[in-house]
Amino acid sequence: HRMQTSAPRAEPIVLLEGILDVLSAGYVWNAWDTRLIKIVKSEKTFLKRGYLLRLYNSDKTWQQTAADQFYLATISSLVKREPNLIDITTSEPSRQANSSFTFRASNTKERDTWIANLQRFMKENHELREQAKKDIEEKNQRRRERREVAEQGKASFVAQIPKWPQFDEADIKSVTDMLESGKWWCGFPATPQGEAYWKFQKDFAKWIGVKHCFAVTNGTHALDVALAALDIGLGDEVIVPDMTFIASSNAVVVNNAVPIFCEIDKKTCNIDILKIEPLITPKTKAIVVVHLGGMPVDMPKIMSIAKNFNLKVVEDCAHSHCSQYQGKMLGTFGHVSCFSFQGSKLLNSGEGGAICTNDDDLQSKIYGIVDCGREFGKGAYHHATFGSNYRLSVMQCALLSTQLEKMKEQSEIRNRNGILLANLVNEIPGLVTQERLPEVDRCGYYVFMIQYDPVKFHAMSKEDISRYLNFRGIPTQISYPPLHTLDVYRQCRLKKGIDYSNANWYGGNGQFPVTEDVYRCAIEFPQHLFLGSEDSMRYIASCLKDLLEYGPNDLEPEEAPNVKESPSLARMAGRKLVGLE
Repeated sequence: HRMQTSAPRAEPIVLLEGILDVLSAGYVWNAWDTRLIKIVKSEKTFLKRGYLLRLYNSDKTWQQTAADQFYLATISSLVKREPNLIDITTSEPSRQANSSFTFRASNTKERDTWIANLQRFMKENHELREQAKKDIEEKNQRRRERREVAEQGKASFVAQIPKWPQFDEADIKSVTDMLESGKWWCGFPATPQGEAYWKFQKDFAKWIGVKHCFAVTNGTHALDVALAALDIGLGDEVIVPDMTFIASSNAVVVNNAVPIFCEIDKKTCNIDILKIEPLITPKTKAIVVVHLGGMPVDMPKIMSIAKNFNLKVVEDCAHSHCSQYQGKMLGTFGHVSCFSFQGSKLLNSGEGGAICTNDDDLQSKIYGIVDCGREFGKGAYHHATFGSNYRLSVMQCALLSTQLEKMKEQSEIRNRNGILLANLVNEIPGLVTQERLPEVDRCGYYVFMIQYDPVKFHAMSKEDISRYLNFRGIPTQISYPPLHTLDVYRQCRLKKGIDYSNANWYGGNGQFPVTEDVYRCAIEFPQHLFLGSEDSMRYIASCLKDLLEYGPNDLEPEEAPNVKESPSLARMAGRKLVGLE
């Protein structure tokens, strides 16, 4: 420390040993200067406001560690706080294990003032460190109490989660009877064999409320066949919601047509009916309507648009075996409807699907495509149209017949619990569920979708929220990514010879901000949770409230104090720090 005057350089009168140990004790000042750190790392010197700072360590090389950065930030803070401190320079270490600093003052008064300020700094540092320890311990105690309550609630909730799939003696008997009958193949309409195949088709048609039902290999093939039966083909365009499983759009591609993606409504998460008409061109031939999660679309409005533009409507009911709208089951509004019996669906045979219609002419076309081009009433080797083999196995139909009876009872439980949870969740700030239109009589709740506000929920990602809920014992699942973001469409890895250049997603340039926003902030619960108790619904809502109030880390392992105390800090904070050189 030298004076900025022309006076002779003063002899050093103060020597503080071990100050590195003190200043790197673990407390980080708010005056952390990142620019200082950056400059020192590159230049090893720092010039600011006329003060020169040069650092040496035991081996005279710059150590780019957190301790070094803390040391520099603390020195910078001291320089700013002490207007009488003009210059700080380090002397080379007198011992390998311990660096020393020499502070030279022009007189004893100046020295004592600086020493007093340093003592105050040491004492404040110590007090802040002790308070930090106390705060952390109190926080950890609250965590321990909440964790104990959470573990009790989690154990009770997990024990009550219904298993899926569910089966009983009736299912076993139905499949066993089919096996013992020896009729493992369905045969033909004129000469039927496997009774379970024909029985299930009749029972499911009655449940939905349609005249005709065809049990097929899966829900994806059901869509393929339905569009083919509607004569969708080369050069045609079909409108599909941007948020759905890829089968809804791939079925269009399979039939050599071009899918046109439509934005979804942010509230219902279903196709935005107001965005459909602007997408219609002379090439548009059909609309695929997906009831996402089983939540019904306003089908009368869809059918009105279709009538005005002479379009066909395919209802994708993979999620909506039990949903009702205006007193009618979903699957009865469109020209044709398609269902899935994949393992997670409300009606489940591992794999499987169904095509339903009230149109007699369409029935004949569907049968021909499903059963190798055959016609009703004709021989086994009479192939009048092009078709393939999409028939579902008799064994799966035997299982579906008994599962259908269970689903009827389960649908009422899901609907009741879904309404309860929606009411509870919508009371929590920053959360909103799929909008349920007033005309909805029953929702199947294949999935239960929640959108959250990241601002209110601690800037968390949906993966963060899912991890927290899973930690509390609640299973979650991810929502379908927008179709236009998938590589197969973004990079146009589709069929050769088909012109996709006019599609609104071609080249990855599609603009679907609503769909992207919903996908980014959507969390889903699987359908089997809604077969549980009302207390289970309240537990889910309470966990979401806890997440909002306490944040994602509240139930993580306890926070370690991590406040290192310098061996000399407490001692130095209580006595005069003066050493004469």
